[in-house]
Amino acid sequence: MIAALHAELKAKAVEIAQLKAEKAELLTLSPQPKQNHSSSSSIPPTSPKTPTNPFSPLSPTSKLSSHTSHPSTFSTSSPHVRASRQKGSNTLSQNTITNNCIFNVSIHTPPLQFFSDLLGSQMSNSDSKSLYQEVLESHATSKVVYWSFTFSQKNQCDLLLRLTPSPQPNNTIEILVTSITEDDLEPCTVIPEPHVRIVGRRFRLRLNNGVMKVEDLEFGQSSFTFMAEVELLEVDIDETTFAPSISSKVASMIRKGVSFSNRMSGIKGQKSSKLFIRKSTSKLAQKESFSSRFGETTAKTLGFVSGDAEECQRLFCKIADMFYERFKKEDVIDQRMKEDFISNIPNAPPLTLDEQSLVAESMNIVDELANASRIAGTVNESVEKFLKVLEGESAGWGKTVAKMNTSAVTLFSSLWLIDTYKLKAETKQIAIREIWTNLDGTRSQQYTRSFSLPGFKDRVFEAWQTWDVTVDADGRQTFIIAISPLDKYKGTTRHKVAMDKSMVKATSRGVYVIKELTENTCEWTRAQQFDLNIAGVPLRVANIIAKEELKKANKTQEKFRRNGKEVDRETMNALARVMEEKKNEPLMQDQVAVFERCEEFFGDVNCSEGWKPIDTVAYLNSKMWMQYFASNKREMSMAFGRAVGIADGTAEELAAWQMDFCSDEKMRTNIREKNPARLELTHLKRVNEITFATVKKMPFPLDNREFIVRLVWKSEDGKVLIAFEPADIEEVDYGLRLRSIRARTRGIWQFENLQDRGGVKQCRVTLIQHFDIGGIIPKWIVDKKLPHSLSAVQEVIDEFRQDEKIDAAELKEQATFVRERGQDEVYSEEENALIQRTIEKFEVSLKDGGWSKLKSPDNLVKMEIVFEETNKKSTIGVGRAITVVDASAEECVAWEFNKMSRQSQWGHYEEGGLGKSEVKLNDHHSIYNAIFDYGLSAVGLSPREVLMKKIWKVLDEQTIIVTYESFEHPHYPVGTKNSIRATGAAFWRYEKLPEVDGIPQTRVAYSQQLDLKGLIPKAVVNTKAPQQLGFLSTMRKKFDRSTDMDSSRREKLVRIIAQKGLDDENTGVNALKKFEELYEEKEDGSVRSSRSYGLADSKVHAGLLTGGHAWGRTVVRFNAKMESVAAFFWDFGSNKNMQISGDVERIFEEDDDNVFKKVVKRRQYLESTHGGSHRDRLFTSEMSLCRVNSDNIIILISPVEGEGKGRKSNRATRRARGSVARGSFGSVEAKEIVAISLTRLPGGKSKVSYVAKIDFKFGISHGAVKHFVERRLEEITNASVYFQRLVRLEDYKVEDGQALAHDLLWTATSGKKRVDRLKEVAEQSRAMRDMTEKYPWFEKMLANAVEGSLNMNRVVEKKLVCVTEKEAEQIGKNLVPSLMTQQRADAGVHEWKMQNRAVKELMEAYEWFEPMAVILGKEVVKTAPWGLVGRVVTGAALRVADLGSDIIILKFYWEAGESMLSYRNSTLACLVASMGLSLFFVVLQYRKCRLARILKEVLITLVGMKAPWDAFKVSSGLEQEEGTEFDPMKEMQFSKCIEMFAESLPSINIQSTAILSSLETGGEISQAEYTSVFVSLLTVGYISASISYDADTDPQKRAEKPEFYGYVHDSARLRGPIFVTMSLMSSFQVLLKGLLVTTLGIINTNYVLIYILGDLFIYLGIKVSRGDFRTYIPIDGVFGLIVSFLLRVATKMIADFTGCIHFRHPYEVGGFVFSINYFVPLVGLILLLFVFKEENELGEKTQEYLENLTIIGGSCLCFTTFVFIRLINPDYISTFFSTETGGQMTRRIFLEGDDFLKSHCFPNKNKTFWMPIEEKVREWLKEGWERWEDEKPVWFTDKWRARVPAEMVPKMRKRWMERGKREEEEEEGEEGEEGGTKSEAGNETSGTEGGIEEEGRGKGGRQRKNSITDMMTFASKHNNTKVVPAGGGGWGGGGVGGRAIKFSEFEREVVKRRGSMLD
Repeated sequence: MIAALHAELKAKAVEIAQLKAEKAELLTLSPQPKQNHSSSSSIPPTSPKTPTNPFSPLSPTSKLSSHTSHPSTFSTSSPHVRASRQKGSNTLSQNTITNNCIFNVSIHTPPLQFFSDLLGSQMSNSDSKSLYQEVLESHATSKVVYWSFTFSQKNQCDLLLRLTPSPQPNNTIEILVTSITEDDLEPCTVIPEPHVRIVGRRFRLRLNNGVMKVEDLEFGQSSFTFMAEVELLEVDIDETTFAPSISSKVASMIRKGVSFSNRMSGIKGQKSSKLFIRKSTSKLAQKESFSSRFGETTAKTLGFVSGDAEECQRLFCKIADMFYERFKKEDVIDQRMKEDFISNIPNAPPLTLDEQSLVAESMNIVDELANASRIAGTVNESVEKFLKVLEGESAGWGKTVAKMNTSAVTLFSSLWLIDTYKLKAETKQIAIREIWTNLDGTRSQQYTRSFSLPGFKDRVFEAWQTWDVTVDADGRQTFIIAISPLDKYKGTTRHKVAMDKSMVKATSRGVYVIKELTENTCEWTRAQQFDLNIAGVPLRVANIIAKEELKKANKTQEKFRRNGKEVDRETMNALARVMEEKKNEPLMQDQVAVFERCEEFFGDVNCSEGWKPIDTVAYLNSKMWMQYFASNKREMSMAFGRAVGIADGTAEELAAWQMDFCSDEKMRTNIREKNPARLELTHLKRVNEITFATVKKMPFPLDNREFIVRLVWKSEDGKVLIAFEPADIEEVDYGLRLRSIRARTRGIWQFENLQDRGGVKQCRVTLIQHFDIGGIIPKWIVDKKLPHSLSAVQEVIDEFRQDEKIDAAELKEQATFVRERGQDEVYSEEENALIQRTIEKFEVSLKDGGWSKLKSPDNLVKMEIVFEETNKKSTIGVGRAITVVDASAEECVAWEFNKMSRQSQWGHYEEGGLGKSEVKLNDHHSIYNAIFDYGLSAVGLSPREVLMKKIWKVLDEQTIIVTYESFEHPHYPVGTKNSIRATGAAFWRYEKLPEVDGIPQTRVAYSQQLDLKGLIPKAVVNTKAPQQLGFLSTMRKKFDRSTDMDSSRREKLVRIIAQKGLDDENTGVNALKKFEELYEEKEDGSVRSSRSYGLADSKVHAGLLTGGHAWGRTVVRFNAKMESVAAFFWDFGSNKNMQISGDVERIFEEDDDNVFKKVVKRRQYLESTHGGSHRDRLFTSEMSLCRVNSDNIIILISPVEGEGKGRKSNRATRRARGSVARGSFGSVEAKEIVAISLTRLPGGKSKVSYVAKIDFKFGISHGAVKHFVERRLEEITNASVYFQRLVRLEDYKVEDGQALAHDLLWTATSGKKRVDRLKEVAEQSRAMRDMTEKYPWFEKMLANAVEGSLNMNRVVEKKLVCVTEKEAEQIGKNLVPSLMTQQRADAGVHEWKMQNRAVKELMEAYEWFEPMAVILGKEVVKTAPWGLVGRVVTGAALRVADLGSDIIILKFYWEAGESMLSYRNSTLACLVASMGLSLFFVVLQYRKCRLARILKEVLITLVGMKAPWDAFKVSSGLEQEEGTEFDPMKEMQFSKCIEMFAESLPSINIQSTAILSSLETGGEISQAEYTSVFVSLLTVGYISASISYDADTDPQKRAEKPEFYGYVHDSARLRGPIFVTMSLMSSFQVLLKGLLVTTLGIINTNYVLIYILGDLFIYLGIKVSRGDFRTYIPIDGVFGLIVSFLLRVATKMIADFTGCIHFRHPYEVGGFVFSINYFVPLVGLILLLFVFKEENELGEKTQEYLENLTIIGGSCLCFTTFVFIRLINPDYISTFFSTETGGQMTRRIFLEGDDFLKSHCFPNKNKTFWMPIEEKVREWLKEGWERWEDEKPVWFTDKWRARVPAEMVPKMRKRWMERGKREEEEEEGEEGEEGGTKSEAGNETSGTEGGIEEEGRGKGGRQRKNSITDMMTFASKHNNTKVVPAGGGGWGGGGVGGRAIKFSEFEREVVKRRGSMLD
């Protein structure tokens, strides 16, 4: 067969060659060799790698039908596809016309790779799922493939092809293509089911005589040409022809084809065909014939008239575009083009004389523009902009100078190569854009493009461009691109472009100069002139156009922008290398003079006396002094300053950083400080000199100060000097006149290299500076500004800080000294005496003292305190703390003894320290001085100072001690910084312990006595003592290696547990039974734990019987495998296990590989909740592990009774981390029964169900019992957090982000606690460490976000890679204002995301970040004063204000007597009606809930607190409750609407009528009436705007209906004005509508009724006639009609009176009706006043009053409406004129949307909305139900499933089970409350944040009908079906449907698994 095809190809080759001349248009389809032309309408030029053999789609080896006639080029919608069509005669069949279709497309992959993918096993478009391929059969010479192409989920095209490859020379591959039918397949071949469900037509393409050709192109591309005779068919199947015995699955697949018939026009005939159907391999062992399985089918063949033929070709081209999209790598190809161009720069043709002349002329222009005028407002921009008109020219020149964060050659290639894919995509809207390169074989290129100018004709520019490159003496390149009008090009080749006659030619000249600065930075100077050829245009207008064009430089700079710190470091390193190279080089004469003048100026001052030290608390590594020269006693203008510090870097690096005056970081700092200007002047360009100008902001009312300074540096051996002095420049161009006074400064920087410290370079930085600020300046201003200027030394130090390396080196050096030379140290008698006194005091005299326990912040650190016996009220206590540290004793000594380490200093000042110093007397003896605040200043007490001697000494090989003792010294006067000197002593003992897993262990005991002096209460001392002793906890955490110590042992246990076989059946059943009984024991009466983790379902039950008893349980998921979690709990002696438990002491047996039973003892601290003390509890228990099945493990812990309690074991081990002594304070024997069920979950996760029952023996308080049990439950949660923190960043998913958020929030109830918790998590979480390493500012951003402080919203638009720490801090602060402007946290986070570019990029890069931010936002809103409380208070205030105004006016009407009786009654009626409707809505909302729940809501409504209660539920993030009709957001909106409809709006009308009646009768109008109306207007406006704003900014609504929601911009700058504008619009609308109704009522009451009822009649008539009467609420029957009528009337009235923007929704009033009614009040009022003014129906005073209000209100309404339209997103203006109904919208979204959108159209909307497409709905359910059960999308919830009518649930079995489930739930609802239901106010996190809730567990004494063990027994009799037990899968998602398995349902599940068909 293949040979025959080749023969046929050769026979037709001659004929095709003859036709090539006639078919010249087809030749354009193939790429030409070395093309030099590109346009925006085609792909970039590509060429075959063999230019001599260009590819042609009609090459002699291509196969094409001999029946082709004249070709016609076909216009495609894709710029990447070139296609044509040839139509021949009727050869295939009587009614079919052959169409020879051809396309060519560039594929962005090499031919062999494309060929491999084309014939691979599977190929698909992963993003859109539009392309799917599967290889069905593979033969020696061919493959059978199935192709499916889906177009916008509407139409689908399937192909079944046989592909036969035929390699050709020159890397060309040819594939013969032939369509086949199902009969040609092998018997067992399965044709795939369509991979995407569609709603439109399904086609099949039959290809005859097809050929694919793949040829190699440049840059790793392939040219793909596909030619074939195409026959288009559409499937049409008659369902009645099928045999009734076929399965429902096959029948459903056949029925899907029916809807695709009768869709096409121009049907010419019919042709039998086959339908591609997927066969289930499990059901069909072998292939059956098509007719035997499906009966007869027919397919309609499309006859190809011209329109149909075009459709066929269009379909063929869409297929080509899908291939392009599948392999698209435009960025990669663009990059390859640039790399190829760069590599060939040295091989470029030499410049011609004309090109040289153009380059020289262009550089002269740059010189002429050196003095161009700066554009106002650009002085602090990163791109400098200038304008100038050269002499003799009419058009001005624009110039930009910018530093680019990329290499010069990269920028040059990007500017020169303008025919890339990316640029063409960006400029595709330009009418003309053509590029011709290599004109006449030169470097030149022609660029022709059009330019749209609003208000003028389009302009066309034809430009000649060329380039050059030069190299300076330093080897740095400079690239030049010269641009000139094409008229000046003297070459022979000029290309003309066909343009519209209306276009006008314009000219452009320019030059780009790209100068290399460093390897990855350059300076880009762009000068360009545009002559638009517009006569009479003022120069000012031309300059405006030029300024807009100059902004392109900002876009280009932003494109290449990188992190500012990285760029600054590159610049610094480059200059530092220059300083090294130019060391000791002589300076120029004028530069030498600068140094001489500075040295002469400071010669005497530097050594003179009179320096005053500056307080440097804020500057840890530098010291400062100042000296003044005052003009008189009170005022001065001159001062000297001096600063010295040590920095971690070389002199060259520090000097280079200081010389980079306009670095990225320094410019940002300048902007933050709001200094008007900072720029580098370029009048002198020397490598060792710069001149800069800056204007510093001064305090009001002083003028700003201008400094113009010249800096010169010189490099000498070991140091670098920088001298600076005032520059001799009279005026600087800032772009505008700045009001400032010239100040002068002079000084010298000296950077001197020192000896390295720990491998880190050190440098002494010295600055001496003189200031002449100018004028007469108060001394306090100089005192304030001088330290700020001298802080430049500290800035240098901070920039190069390497504290961790320095501290680590010093720690290692000190530890080595103690280890190697410690015992050789010689101590004086005084030192030995001090040591002996300290030991005597702390270890001898207090050995048996009455120690009292202290609550330690670290459960692994034991803390105690004792007070002197001589005075019971004494505040002189001795504190003691003990722990075990995972480090050597020498390391501990070195870390503690070095009080002046950088980490220690920073910690001291962060904790409120005021000063710290140390003097080293010898290697083991130092003097330590520190001033602490201790938080005493907060209560009005003075800080405390300590002055101590400290000595360390090695006592023996195992022990080292450190002693502290107070003393007095004349060099340290008392009272420094207003402090009081405290006295005391301290003692440290370090005892070496045996190593654990190779890690050294040290027992550290720390004792301290401190007399703070003064009368300080004992309670304060007890509170502050743990803070002082907490230093030991800091040491333990510093060296903590518990994770490393536990890992090896746990890995071994994991392997052992994994290999452990199943326990015998009785053991497994007994373990399950024990767990179940314990789990059920105290479930009734238990309450949710107040300290429950957000992702845990925890309950406790505490009671007082004869002794203290408690029960508690928790269920939580672990992000770890089941065996790993089991090993963690079984490893009873692990450090981490003990750390999270809080146990004081543990005694346990070492593990035996073959024994899973051991005796363990644990002693736990029992904390009192009333400040008392309890003895520890000692638990002796037996621990056993049982594997029930492969997916379930149970660990049981039960008390040891009798002989076993005191038995001794050879494997016993004691671990007491932090305990003082064995049995300290005594302990009480207690009992515990614990059961832990571990269940395997998919994805390497597991679920742990933990239950404990504890007997405390002696009666203790209820609070202490509950606290103890909650702490026990927290052990499981801590373990879950521990495993979560081990997850790597690359493995993070959405649920991990949520877990991280709950970790950050757990136990953190305030902003400060959240920040502290964040620091802990950042240290211990692996993912957080990875994030911080990648983004060093990430922790800072989160800290500011979770702190919850009020801040201004300052949008940060920097890219993610460019964010600095300061900007990250502002980004974090922006979260709070974003949350404040939204009712829901997720909407606030969405706003935060859209307003800060870095946040958006971060959320796009990490899918887990946004869910985490939402949870954090919810907690911030709850706890912040402005958050949840603020929302509730605001809601209550509005409600109270409205009610209050009504009550006041009601009182006024009451006092007015009979004259106001009708108004009084009407107002009362409104209040009653509002309350009645509110109660009706409450009953409607909660009618399916319990009676108690309904009564609660009724009570809240009756007391008038419905509004704040709704705000509470929305702000706290509560999800929709079970049994309610609406979610909290909709409920709040409905409540607001009812309030407006029944109370606010009628009250306004009543009060307006009263006011106008008073005017008519000449009565007086009280101030209360005006106030009441004004308050009501503002309230209604605010409520109306809130409804619209909250709905539009809701991210969920925007996702569901993006075409309707989104008119409010994401910009924070616009959102506020839009909200205010909407509020004012509603207020003015209410005013005008009220005036209209009131005026009609005054004239004639009947007019009001006629107007309102007539309007409603017309409106309802329109709704009924269009089938849009019923609302979207899914309520049927008569009740549904009543509800629809009420809602239609209410929404119409509210929309008319308030103009609430939200009611333009098709579900409400509709866009067109809304817009018409919006202006009816204004127009109607104007007409009314005009008509009745002629008839004198109104009084003169009333008429004038109404006219004034109409003019004012109407003008304001029109103005605010105009502003609103200008502010909103213009894409949504069309929604205000839409005529679409709610049903039409629902059906449209369903037919066009994906599954997510469909799920919101059905079944959540009224039945009448989707009934017209019920068949489509059934089809959708039928196709997707099984897939949704497997994938479990977020919308496929039990609640959604419950709304689906049972008869529409696909499959009889599923329908029956769904009905049974619903009936079962109804029965349980009657028996008692459903388990797992959230509490109304405080339990939202358990359900909404992924918490595990129990389902199917009733309360009120109800027990489960069948136990798990009974089910296990039943399962063993039925095919050994496995059942996941309770707690191990039966609850919270492990069982059937995620709930407890009942016997009947379990039986059905067993039958289902056995394969029975119940239907």
